[in-house]
Amino acid sequence: MKTGAELLTDWIDRQGLSDVFAAKKLGVSKSFLCRMQQGTRWPSLARSAKIERITGIPMSAWVSRKHGISKSSNNDGIKSSQYSQAGNSHA
Repeated sequence: MKTGAELLTDWIDRQGLSDVFAAKKLGVSKSFLCRMQQGTRWPSLARSAKIERITGIPMSAWVSRKHGISKSSNNDGIKSSQYSQAGNSHA
């Protein structure tokens, strides 16, 4: 099974998008997009839902053994406990 990083790269290639345009379409910076493609950054739950709506890449593709959904910080800098405080129960 391919990772989110591999699926994202495949989607960008299939669409024929530049990194700049793909980043704009996904609502992230070019540097964050490149880090996602390298597998060194992962989108937040909200961002991965947006990516799924736009690309069809399932949210589950971003969950890795090392950086799964847990009580640690996600990659948008928001701790999962903050989701709970905001009325979302993703912790």
